[in-house]
Amino acid sequence: MNEMDNNIEETLNSLNGLQRATAPQGLYEATLQKALTGKLVQMPRPVNRVVYLRAAACIVLLAGINIFTLAHVGKAKTQTEYNSSAFASEYFSFLKDM
Repeated sequence: MNEMDNNIEETLNSLNGLQRATAPQGLYEATLQKALTGKLVQMPRPVNRVVYLRAAACIVLLAGINIFTLAHVGKAKTQTEYNSSAFASEYFSFLKDM
């Protein structure tokens, strides 16, 4: 525990002699002037054009896949009618072997 106390004291002593950071001259006046004039600084847009183009390409691709799927599903062969007796005979066919 003594070593930990020594490390704490050493860290606190290393802060001795430090001065507070000072702001550049005129920063307060410039900030106040901008606030009073009401001029807003426009920030650059975080999303660039490439992101929009990629998103549009993905949407077009998904829409194309959906249209292709709908066109081919409509032409698929119709499923045979459900016949409960055929289903029951196939489902319980393992009982015949017992």
